[in-house]
Amino acid sequence: MSKKESALTPRLAMRKSYSRCGWATLSVVLFSSFCAVLLSVLGEIPALKEQIAPVLGEYFLYANEAIIGVGILLGLLVLRGVQAEAPTRTRMPFSFYFCIFAVAVAASTVGNIFGTLWTAPIDMVLGDEMSDSITALLDGQSPLALVLCVGVLAPVFEEFFFRKLLIDRMRPHGEFLAALSSALLFALFHQNVEQYFYTFAVGILLAYLYLRTGSYLAVTLMHAAFNLLLGVLPTLVLAKVDAFFLLLEEGITEELIKALPSLLAEYALPLLGFGLQLLLVSTLTLTGIIIFILFVKKVKLQPPPATLSVWDMGTNAYINGGMLTALLLLFSGTVFSLLL
Repeated sequence: MSKKESALTPRLAMRKSYSRCGWATLSVVLFSSFCAVLLSVLGEIPALKEQIAPVLGEYFLYANEAIIGVGILLGLLVLRGVQAEAPTRTRMPFSFYFCIFAVAVAASTVGNIFGTLWTAPIDMVLGDEMSDSITALLDGQSPLALVLCVGVLAPVFEEFFFRKLLIDRMRPHGEFLAALSSALLFALFHQNVEQYFYTFAVGILLAYLYLRTGSYLAVTLMHAAFNLLLGVLPTLVLAKVDAFFLLLEEGITEELIKALPSLLAEYALPLLGFGLQLLLVSTLTLTGIIIFILFVKKVKLQPPPATLSVWDMGTNAYINGGMLTALLLLFSGTVFSLLL
């Protein structure tokens, strides 16, 4: 800590840290949004359409992760000079990681239900068909792009920013608020109401994992496993069996019965993968709910400095230029996503 920082009161130090974290998050989102809009505009120019179209189509995920990576570098510049205090590195047994992962899967399942219940009435009012925007976004992407971008690069970038960079700077002012705030920014960062509930819950779990282990590698691997199981694998499997389900929707016809042996032979492996993935997610969800009920009261986090009251924590963390601006703009963008 510099002499200048050490001279700050706990309230001012907290306000500075949280304000910079807000500005840093906003800089990442605004840079990403600017690049997305720029690519869309360039893609409409006839002379550039042939060059831009592949980026917006086949290479969308690669371009998106590259943009986020550069945006995080800008966020890192914003955070320069802010006191950072990483958690102590602690080895934990495998059972601890399994419990966190199971609860994360359960949180995703329950959060998806809340997201659907929240958006369904709005879709009905607007006259839109209910759809999974995330599945639609990933559909048509190559398996390599899905695994590399969703399963590897996204966890690497997001955990570095939201857990490593943000929590290290929020942690000196209390671990509970650091976990809550980083998860809130993480959820709003996705700018999608359907994702908000489960990304917020999973963000808290990943924050808790980072605070308890002090390991960036641990949270990155956890995030990668989560994305692969619940994002990449279902997309790849459904792409194979979607045609089979469409045939069943047309009803049981004589032609379908005759073609059933050949269809089963063609789709046996994808259907088996679909069934196993569904069984695994269902089992982990039930296990995660039980673990959460049994152990949630045993969760302990480092308390904030004794000089700060609950009121001080809330006002200094959120009533400042960076966090207030970030929360208002990101919340507005998330709500606006309902109209797209």
